[in-house]
Amino acid sequence: MILKRLLLYTCIVFCGFASGVVAERFWKVSLHRSTEVTAPTIERERPLTKELVSRSLQSHSFRTDKLRRNSNDEVVWRWLKASIATFPQNWVKLNISDSESYGVMLDPLSVLDESQLDFYNKELEKKGLPPLEKGKRYQPITIYQGNIICPNWEGLIDVEEARLVYFAGSSA
Repeated sequence: MILKRLLLYTCIVFCGFASGVVAERFWKVSLHRSTEVTAPTIERERPLTKELVSRSLQSHSFRTDKLRRNSNDEVVWRWLKASIATFPQNWVKLNISDSESYGVMLDPLSVLDESQLDFYNKELEKKGLPPLEKGKRYQPITIYQGNIICPNWEGLIDVEEARLVYFAGSSA
C-alpha cells in the first residue's frame, strides 16, 4: 500500500514537472514568434520637402547617434547635412561624417536685433549671399562635433522657407 502511494506521488510529480517543461518551451516559442512579427520593417525615408522640414523643425536639442528613422529629428538632420554641404563655410569647415556623432541645438525662433542683423548681413555680403530680412523670425542653430564644445558651428534657419540662411564655424 505504501509502495503504491509512493509510486502514485512520484508519477504525479514527474507528470507535473514534464508538463511544466513542455509549457515553458511553448511559451518561449510563442514569445520568439511574436517578437519576429512585431520587429520593425524597413521604412522608406520621407522626402525632404519644404513643408516636412518646416514642420519638423522644433526648438530643442538632439544627438545624431540617437536618431530614430523618419523621426522629426532624423528628417532635420538629413536636411541639415544636405544644406551644410552646399552652404559656403568660413575657415572652420564642418565636414559631416556618418561615423561621427553631433550635438544639434535648435533654439526658439527669434527676431534679430539691429546689431545682429548688420553683422550677419555683412558676412553674407562677403559670401555673395542674399541679406536677412529685418523683422523676420529666424531659428538659431548650434552644432557640436562629438562631445566637445569647441569648435562649434552656428547658423540661422528660415523656417518658413526651410532654408539655411547663415552658417559659420568658430574655434573659440
